[in-house]
Amino acid sequence: MLTDGDRKSVEPLSRRVTLPAGLASKDPEQALQQFVNQSPWDHEAVLRRYRAHLAATFADPDGVFVIDDTTFPKQGTHSVGVQRQYCGAVGKKANCQAAVSVHYVAPKGHYPLAVQLYLPESWVADADRLDRAGVPGEDRRDRTKGEIAVDLLDRVRAEGLPGRVVLVGQLF
Repeated sequence: MLTDGDRKSVEPLSRRVTLPAGLASKDPEQALQQFVNQSPWDHEAVLRRYRAHLAATFADPDGVFVIDDTTFPKQGTHSVGVQRQYCGAVGKKANCQAAVSVHYVAPKGHYPLAVQLYLPESWVADADRLDRAGVPGEDRRDRTKGEIAVDLLDRVRAEGLPGRVVLVGQLF
């Protein structure tokens, strides 16, 4: 997701990565698709390890938590949470996804801590659409961006990362 390129879906990503040695599959697209969709990995454990690794370098009592929403313009209607809504990326209403993010800023550097996709009411109210998109049961709740922000902040603060200030951008 951090590599160059405009498209971040599995197919274009698979063309930009090198397969690890010893992998049974020789098809990068298939290998990446199976990893993302079928691997029994605990993404929360991966995120905790990521945050602990970066905190070892950047944690500071003067750290600042920055909360904002980020939008992703979309062409179609099948990506989870996509609908016509205010899209900061283009500065007007457009077809997009929105996510709430928490970042850490300290004297030694900055990095993202957590992100959660926002599900508009039109998505939360449509169980069939959520099923087709594979949205996990725990994520099928009607929550405001503010509620998502508080949950994310509570989660990362519980890991002991120091900071005195929380800045919040306008959550549309």
